[in-house]
Amino acid sequence: PVPAGPVDFAGALRSGELLCRAVNALQPGAVPHINTRPVALMHMENLGLYLKACWTLGVPSAELFVTSDLYLGRNLPAVAANICSLSR
Repeated sequence: PVPAGPVDFAGALRSGELLCRAVNALQPGAVPHINTRPVALMHMENLGLYLKACWTLGVPSAELFVTSDLYLGRNLPAVAANICSLSR
């Protein structure tokens, strides 16, 4: 179901779980283990695994973001550009 009202883009993606699930939908097993514990270190690991999977699937290095871009909300346009690149 689609949530009613505004969605916190960074908050929804910050743990990396949703991104890992999305890349696994495109390439099953691209991220072999997704951390679900609510621990910052696990979130950062998920983001790193997601980015590695993106690179493996052919997303150009220039269209990858740095984990802190999302985790700390520093460069959300780079995150959005990465998702668009992955969708191509």
